[in-house]
Amino acid sequence: MADYKHEDDRVWAGLMDYVREHVDTFGFDGIRVDAARHIPMEFLSQLPEKGAPVPAYYEVPYGEVDKVARYNMQDTSALYNYPLYYALRDAFLPSDGRKPMSSLVDFLKQPYPHVALNFVDNNDLPRFTKLLGPEDSMTRALYHNSLSYLMMAPGVPILLYGSEQNQRGGGSSENATDDIPDMWRPALWEAGYNTSSSTFQLIQNCCSSGNCTKASTPPTWSRFLPVMTMC
Repeated sequence: MADYKHEDDRVWAGLMDYVREHVDTFGFDGIRVDAARHIPMEFLSQLPEKGAPVPAYYEVPYGEVDKVARYNMQDTSALYNYPLYYALRDAFLPSDGRKPMSSLVDFLKQPYPHVALNFVDNNDLPRFTKLLGPEDSMTRALYHNSLSYLMMAPGVPILLYGSEQNQRGGGSSENATDDIPDMWRPALWEAGYNTSSSTFQLIQNCCSSGNCTKASTPPTWSRFLPVMTMC
């Protein structure tokens, strides 16, 4: 991946101006900072003040809470909850080293200093349904359990389009990691728009239960936002 020369003042200022110009022009409500762990922390800390006065959502793909928490730099920022994603994989994906469900209870006991964006699918990862293995009643139950935990855990649940349709992604390989990334995000119309499926109904019921509309977070988390859908 090409890298910017942040240590050059002209590059630094140019990037700040670029972000600010686009936020002002198009009225974005927030910005997603991709690959934040590869960007200097000093630059990120100044981004909301000099680059864009809107919330920033940082992608920091570490499995350790303390490493991700270091990127909690502004009151309006949020962090993609990769530690939870890896914990869900450890608990639900069939493997010899599969962790017990109690590990997810222990995960919630960890102090998380800010708003966490919880997910099981995103545009950079294989679909969770395919990681679970061939589709059957057992993998469907595991998928529903992971979605239930995602929707009810403290934080902001994020759904990637198609998750509600059990979308598995393209590719002919049964091993999801063997497929090229573009296969992980096929068009939604390939799966359809079924609103009566068990998965869609599960998500809808979790939302109507109240977790998506009122705060249910530990004191260490400063706010709760509605469900976000990534399209």
